Amino acid sequence: MASRAKNRPIRLLLVSFLILFALFVSLPAVDAQQTAPQDPCLPKINAVVPHPSNPPFGTMEQVHQVMKRCSTVKELNIHRTPPGCTDAGVRWNLPFALDGSDKYLSAPEILDLNGYDFDACEWDGIVPPRPHWSGEDGSWPIPSSSNPIIRWASDRYYRGRMYVDWAKDQWYSSRLFWWSFGGAEAWYRWRHVSVEQRSKTNIELWLDAMDFTKIHTLSIKRATIKSAALFDRLPKELGSLKSLTIDGTWDGTSSNVSSMERPNSLDFISAFPSGSLTGFSWVDSQSCDSNLVEAVVQHYGASLTRLAWTNSDVGHGHGPRAICTESELQTFGKFPKLTDLTIDLNRQDDAWPYGKLQAVARSVPHLTNLTILLNLEEYDTSNRSESSTDFYGSSRTETLAKPLLTADAARDMFNVLRKAAGSEKLETVTFKDIDWKGDPEARAVCTTLGDDGVRLGNGEPACEVSYGGYYKYYKDPGLSAQ
Repeated sequence: MASRAKNRPIRLLLVSFLILFALFVSLPAVDAQQTAPQDPCLPKINAVVPHPSNPPFGTMEQVHQVMKRCSTVKELNIHRTPPGCTDAGVRWNLPFALDGSDKYLSAPEILDLNGYDFDACEWDGIVPPRPHWSGEDGSWPIPSSSNPIIRWASDRYYRGRMYVDWAKDQWYSSRLFWWSFGGAEAWYRWRHVSVEQRSKTNIELWLDAMDFTKIHTLSIKRATIKSAALFDRLPKELGSLKSLTIDGTWDGTSSNVSSMERPNSLDFISAFPSGSLTGFSWVDSQSCDSNLVEAVVQHYGASLTRLAWTNSDVGHGHGPRAICTESELQTFGKFPKLTDLTIDLNRQDDAWPYGKLQAVARSVPHLTNLTILLNLEEYDTSNRSESSTDFYGSSRTETLAKPLLTADAARDMFNVLRKAAGSEKLETVTFKDIDWKGDPEARAVCTTLGDDGVRLGNGEPACEVSYGGYYKYYKDPGLSAQ
């Protein structure tokens, strides 16, 4: 008893301190955005979060403020990089006010989102475990009196009581993260917003804040999306959309799409008016199944002039990328206006895939531009580790797929394509040897056009080749990768 009485003054002091602290932190704070130099109003924003290689746009907050303040932004690119050990509390989406008060002055025409978190509900992330005396949503009791002084005093009382409860129950350490990264402030600010409004996902708040009707080019990559708003509301807002790029299946699974009835991303792809798109790219659809291509044909077959259908090893993580068979390649011939095509092909038995090249040329004879992504290495799971020997050591270069990509090889394949097509409409063919991340290590371009865009006089293609790290080392081990 004596010990408890002895500690009573300390407890009273602690409680008094916490109540005073609660009153102090409730005072209006100066907005950091008002004191910091404003980011410039630019026609294009390239934001890399959280590790920008080219400032100033390295946080979602910076992008958010510029979009609210400036009407100049015509192109908005947001790329989320993998988080590091020091990136706790970094946002993966734009910080919209939960009451819907944010409005963007800019109406971009190009929107490129990589790794953006569409589905997050801000309220779910800021509500702390509630005290026993609070409401089910964590809100504090509100007095029946309409007197503003009584209501203010009641609010201060429960604010102080919350901190006292934290101290008594040793909650403070577990709430430090919530407090330090703005959760407490946000919850206090939005606690009286209606349940319907504060339950909105990030994409719903974005749709309320920005004019999407000017966007003609949209790219969504690295996304697993469940929000109905993106499937239902967003397509209706994109009345000017002409070019769409989609990455993955949006199923949150790595299984082959041929075993699925219908990938989620196809629902979004098909949500736009029939015949409205002129350009479409599907990266890592995980399949070349003709039924999947047919679904796109039925919706946009009459309008597409540019199509890219590519997969990567890293895209689905279980074995080599999906490569189209000759019969599947013939399905691309059902796009009557197609003039620009990008596809994957692999070497076959240490030889160029002449049969598939001929299938493409015969199926789509009206092509003027063709890009083919080849396999840099023979597929071998043991080669995916960079821990064995030097990155550019002999054990790495020996895994390069044969034959090597050269200007002569590219010219030979170009002529095979032209002969199979039975016309000279094909103007430019680009061959890329890509690594497992999709980055080109060798690039060969054959074209019948000069620098001025006029056809070369002799009609023969001019072919040039450039090499990256693997090829440079293979051709001359004394060269370092650049």
